[in-house]
Amino acid sequence: MANALVVLTWTQRASEGCAELRKQYGNWCALDGRHQQQDDGKQYFSAFWLAIGFYRVGAIVNAISQGVDAVFLDSDTVVLRNFLPLIRSLDGADIVTSAERCVVRNHTRPYDRAELTDWSINIGFVYLRAVPGNVRCASSWMAKMFRDVVVSGKTWDQIAFNLVFPNCYREFGLVWYGLDPRAFQLGCGPAGFKQCGCTFDDADVQAYESGPRGERVSQKFLPFSAPGGVCGPADWRDWYIKHYNCIHGFNGSSPQAVKAMYMANLMDAARNNVQGVIMPVRRRG
Repeated sequence: MANALVVLTWTQRASEGCAELRKQYGNWCALDGRHQQQDDGKQYFSAFWLAIGFYRVGAIVNAISQGVDAVFLDSDTVVLRNFLPLIRSLDGADIVTSAERCVVRNHTRPYDRAELTDWSINIGFVYLRAVPGNVRCASSWMAKMFRDVVVSGKTWDQIAFNLVFPNCYREFGLVWYGLDPRAFQLGCGPAGFKQCGCTFDDADVQAYESGPRGERVSQKFLPFSAPGGVCGPADWRDWYIKHYNCIHGFNGSSPQAVKAMYMANLMDAARNNVQGVIMPVRRRG
């Protein structure tokens, strides 16, 4: 795995920035010049924001249809540890996704179909093994998005994935794992990732596994180390990634600028093993 790291860019400016990163990290850069939307995607469901989904899905389909296993990460993600050995350790994994909520379950076993709800899946992290069933499901995913545009004029790759994959993977006998949200953290406060992040105990997992299967969302969280969104090394010690979704702009700043600030704070704090302001303070959720 990890034969190549490809950064998907949209504008010429972003492509030039990617080229600078390549000097340090050896990544590859891809620029999709077919799309003419050049706004900055500040608004959810803007034409730019929606069209990014086609870029994502097209890149995944292109990779797995050529026999290349693919991991896709949203660019608002901080990677703290190498997650590839974990993915490889999941027995027979064809699909691996992060969770939208702080879902309590044994994440070392594959999903049952009944466990796959909209809140089980976040495609900010998705791994697809290059097998025929995934090629078919991913192609159907893109076809669903095209149909949505024809019918309603807009689409959302996350919703289309939720509608296609839970049934398609079962038809093709694929094996699907969900990542432990305690190690693959998201930024959604209302979805259960409050304060410094998602947490639950092994006893919670045992209670879930011994009872009737169904979605169970933890109401526990890692409290701030100090007022003002401060978290520390003990909080992110076991994290692989932190995905800064559900972060909105404030005081005239765009969501991208706010995300970039918290992402930089986390990277600096993790590098120096000190506390840092890595999350906004939420008054609700």
